[in-house]
Amino acid sequence: MTCRLWGCVIFTTIVVSVVPVWDALGQINYTLGAGPNWTTLEVDFENLERPQYDAVVGFFAGVTGGIEIGPASIHAGATYVNAGAIFNGSEFLNRDNFDVGFITVPVDVRLYLPISLIASPYLLGGGELRYRLDLSDGEQGFGDSLERQSIAAGIGAGVRLNVPGLGMSIAPEIRYAIDVTGLSSGEISVADEVFRIRNEFKADMLRFGLVVGL
Repeated sequence: MTCRLWGCVIFTTIVVSVVPVWDALGQINYTLGAGPNWTTLEVDFENLERPQYDAVVGFFAGVTGGIEIGPASIHAGATYVNAGAIFNGSEFLNRDNFDVGFITVPVDVRLYLPISLIASPYLLGGGELRYRLDLSDGEQGFGDSLERQSIAAGIGAGVRLNVPGLGMSIAPEIRYAIDVTGLSSGEISVADEVFRIRNEFKADMLRFGLVVGL
């Protein structure tokens, strides 16, 4: 079993283990989040000059459930991420203007620093399991060379603002997710060409969104 697969198994086990903990500790609070997403691709091939990619703007939208434990909370959920045309400008692809999408399962721990009854800044950290959706490049078979699952580690911060009288909250939040296992390892095939990966083939993501607590 590869390290990537072991990582996915361990991450899934953690997610499954969180659910009974929520049930035992109390009520689950749900949040909805959406906003722009910036993805930066890092690729290093043995037989090509290292390409330089600009950050590509996409979007994300998702739902999480969390439970507070003192000044902290544990959150897990599901998010759809449209990373945009992150391969745009790639010399190794004949047609690169297609969007890349992911379903992610983030698990975060948030530490709140209450400064008033209304505003609570917080820091967050955790990981996410990414599942890559199908690519629209059927004639090249490029998608077959990419891994379906990958793991990322995330850090971020936000400010939770309680809305008096409505029983809800609004939080502007920023989160940076570092691709740990990468989109591929070893080599990728495009048409009849094979490109060997030297060090990395990763997609890091920066998200800025508005999170609404229900």
